[in-house]
Amino acid sequence: HTTVDHTTVDHTTVDHTVNHDTTHQDQKTIDDPIDDPIDDPSTKDKPPSNTNTPPPIPLTPITSHLTYYNSILSTHTSSLVLFYTSTSTTPSSMSSHLSETCASVTQTFGPGSYGCYSIDCNPDNIDMQKTCQQYKEQLPTFPAYVGFGGDVEKNPYKKKPKDMNRSFIASYNGPVSDVREITRWARRFAPDFVKVIVSTDELNPSSDADNDDQVANLPKVLLTTDKKKAPPLLKSLAYIFYRSAEFYLIHDPNVSSPSLSLDGVPYSGALNDKSSIISWLESRTPEQPEDPYRYDDYKVTEFSKRGIAEVVKELPPPLNFYWLVAVVPNLTPSPTNPSSSSIDHHLPGFDDVSLGLTGVLKPGVYVDPDVEFPHLRIFTDLEGGGGRNKRKFKDVVEAYETLVEEIPEKVSPVVGDNQGMSLFLDRNVNQNPNSIALLVFTQKSYPPAFLKNIALATDGVVDVGMITNPRDDLLQAFQIKSLPNIVIVYDTPEEMRPEDMKGNGKTLLGQAVYDTKSFGNFSFEGVIRFIYTCIRQGGLPIELEERIQMRLIEGLLEEDLEGFRAERYKKYQSGELGVDKEKDKDKKEKVFTGKLNKEEVENIAKGKISSSLAVLTFLDGYDSDSFDFWLNTKLPDSSSSSMSSKYWSAVHATCNEKFAKSFDVDIAMLPAVVAYSPKAKRFVRYLGASTEPKDLALWVDKVARGKVSTQSLLAPLVPSDFIDECVLDIEEDDGIDVDEMLREMREEEEEEKRLAAAAAEEEEGAAGEAVPCY
Repeated sequence: HTTVDHTTVDHTTVDHTVNHDTTHQDQKTIDDPIDDPIDDPSTKDKPPSNTNTPPPIPLTPITSHLTYYNSILSTHTSSLVLFYTSTSTTPSSMSSHLSETCASVTQTFGPGSYGCYSIDCNPDNIDMQKTCQQYKEQLPTFPAYVGFGGDVEKNPYKKKPKDMNRSFIASYNGPVSDVREITRWARRFAPDFVKVIVSTDELNPSSDADNDDQVANLPKVLLTTDKKKAPPLLKSLAYIFYRSAEFYLIHDPNVSSPSLSLDGVPYSGALNDKSSIISWLESRTPEQPEDPYRYDDYKVTEFSKRGIAEVVKELPPPLNFYWLVAVVPNLTPSPTNPSSSSIDHHLPGFDDVSLGLTGVLKPGVYVDPDVEFPHLRIFTDLEGGGGRNKRKFKDVVEAYETLVEEIPEKVSPVVGDNQGMSLFLDRNVNQNPNSIALLVFTQKSYPPAFLKNIALATDGVVDVGMITNPRDDLLQAFQIKSLPNIVIVYDTPEEMRPEDMKGNGKTLLGQAVYDTKSFGNFSFEGVIRFIYTCIRQGGLPIELEERIQMRLIEGLLEEDLEGFRAERYKKYQSGELGVDKEKDKDKKEKVFTGKLNKEEVENIAKGKISSSLAVLTFLDGYDSDSFDFWLNTKLPDSSSSSMSSKYWSAVHATCNEKFAKSFDVDIAMLPAVVAYSPKAKRFVRYLGASTEPKDLALWVDKVARGKVSTQSLLAPLVPSDFIDECVLDIEEDDGIDVDEMLREMREEEEEEKRLAAAAAEEEEGAAGEAVPCY
């Protein structure tokens, strides 16, 4: 076991704040004399032995902050430092007294256990001024002795923590010339790698600070004694064998004499013979790793995002959603090992919770390089003022439950009888023909999270009522056979009524029961699909569906806030949702599946299209076969399959690169499909492998339900820049006269014909000469 040099470690320069930790001071005060052997009571209260006084150890000057960091702040050894100013009157003996002290404590605890330094705080020593200023303001006297001890404060999430310090830093307040008192003070800072326990049940696998595989399952040295503190000799052994054995002191008040063992093997020699104990341990322990006392910075933990969590650029994020945000020190877009380096690895459950955050609940990730540890924050204040929850959560479930508790209660409790149901329906469907009542029949007394989410996301369109333990006659009236179940009730539109019920001005209730075979188990997505289906099949104004879609995409807008802040059952004025049915009918039937042009771009830019989502398909316009196939087949089929958008367009992207880049589309990635919300000015690009119409329609419906994360438009849309008709550019050579070229071509053709005729005549003449005429 060799002594290593700690002054050559390469660390970056960092800032530090002095931390006077008085709580550790009492714990580390040792009243036993300096040369105490292990638990030898005969040495109690004796003065230190000076028969073998070691030579003083010269103080090493520290002249740079880098050396200060390497030698003092980032090592597992202890340090004694003399702070002084060379230009002022300094007791000449202070340096020699500290040198004698260093020699004494090093002899007791082992070579290299203490570093002995001096720092000149002269203004000329520019690199040390910041450190000197920090300490001088807190030192009772100056010059001063300062001790650095305890473990290094480590942070596994930052490679080089900005404020890394030793956990125990304090100054000496006694007589500066009393070496004995200085030595007793200095012993408080001795490296202490002994763990004090009360039974062997507390023994754990190696818990070395660096968590290195080389030191896993180290041999365990046990000193069983009636004392509560480790004597200097045991501390010295623990230092000498640091990272090759673990040392424990077992406090047992019933033992009559101390005993030492290693992994159950007792030591039979004298407990005051340090050299014999060292030899015994060396034969039974592994070699120390290289540089065992150097603090090795943790490797930078690579964080990566999975699922739909959106990367937010600032905190708080846009407060039109209820956010659960993971705050991490870094984020890698394409991790090499996402299973072990994702946020979920450090905040277990984050990925699963993120997938469940839909509607007005949104997951996010925020990168803060200075964050001390990864944690979760929730943001729920719609007004953006004080009152946001600034708590840092480490438990994902606790953060999620707190977020859900913050959702405004929009689910109305309904008495489970006919009278209670009538009172509830009188507040919505019976008063406003453009509203919908969603009735939840259950045995639970408190609404689940997804139902609170639905009630808030659809507020102003859907009134959610929860009927707990309903009566049998009420269940029979709504054709409910089992609990839980969901029913939608609405006022049947005029054009959907029987002839004898039209024009009478009375409410004609229609209803639909949730079908798990069609919509799956009760969930946010399933209930939203159920609501959309009822709006469409019930002939209700399409405006209701679009209002819900927009809120799922944009979140809670300013126009919604007044209603959300009012008392529980206050609703929007009926005029806000009033729709001219003939106009709405025209709007509902309007479908656009065609080639995008400048006029339509202007409509999209102004939000004047019939659908809340515009689907833009970027294609290579010069590939006419592919372009026509998309335009005439795929887009119409996708539109008919989609419940959320009837606006599907083909974009000639090759000559509209600027327009494409607004949606993060490069011509190298064609074809590319984008869903865009003109009102929210947010988009998302399709990343699926299949471009079958049914798959595209399913994806667009997920976007409309808030199941896919969107991003803001990268650049404003400029309709005037859009090119309707694109043609291939043909370079012309202005140096060629076309008429001249055609004349030359005709002359060449005539010359070729003349030469061919002459050749034929010659051949014919030659043949006549060879055959005689008779």
